[in-house]
Amino acid sequence: MQQQIATAPAAWQLRAQAATARVAAWAAAERGRFALWLPVLMAAGVAGYFTLTVEPPAWASAVALVLCLGLGGLAGYRPWLRAPCWAAAAVALGFGSAQLATARAPPLVEVPSRAAIVTGTVRMVEQLPQGRRVLLEQPSLDGGAALPRAVRVRLRAGDEVAVATGDTLRVRALLMRPAPPA
Repeated sequence: MQQQIATAPAAWQLRAQAATARVAAWAAAERGRFALWLPVLMAAGVAGYFTLTVEPPAWASAVALVLCLGLGGLAGYRPWLRAPCWAAAAVALGFGSAQLATARAPPLVEVPSRAAIVTGTVRMVEQLPQGRRVLLEQPSLDGGAALPRAVRVRLRAGDEVAVATGDTLRVRALLMRPAPPA
């Protein structure tokens, strides 16, 4: 019984040494290419953010980033400790960039469920096989409510309205929210 207890730590130490040797071999093979892992780790942070069902506090990603960078700086010349800290910092950076992009996005506006009168300045007119598509900037609804985003309106082929860039257009349209992300 004593012999089994004495060999168990030795087996664990051998496995740990083998794992350390594999990590060291991988690090030697990747030397000079670690910067290529930055977008991969940041994408993992972005994906992690968008899998959440609730919005995390605004300070969470900044604290995680500072903590990971601080621990990575304190790790010194111990690559087995420093590398995971830098990797976690890259993940936190991606998480924070997704959180910042979400915070900067304009709020979603409740659009009427029925046709409404939309007034705006024509920014662009596109010719389509089924008619024309007009992009209205600074659009407002008939009640005076301003929309925060530009609105695309499709005019049918039979509509003989002369529209040019810079004109003010007032049209009755059925508004729909943008499609959710795929």
